[in-house]
Amino acid sequence: MDDPAPRPDIDPERFFEVDLRVGRILDVRPFPEARRPAYQLVVDFGPAVGTLETSAQVTNYRPEELLGRSVVG
Repeated sequence: MDDPAPRPDIDPERFFEVDLRVGRILDVRPFPEARRPAYQLVVDFGPAVGTLETSAQVTNYRPEELLGRSVVG
């Protein structure tokens, strides 16, 4: 299998425009409606963003291993 061509570098100014935040996982539930095995996560990103629900295909972890972990979103 051939390696894909490397992507061109982006301008550092453009890179630093990206809004990345660290949040803490508050709740993990199975997500049976997903096409692939996944969990629904409730993540607290603090007062500026609040609490968000998302899904993640991280089923190689048990839910109790994910609770309290920090994630970037």
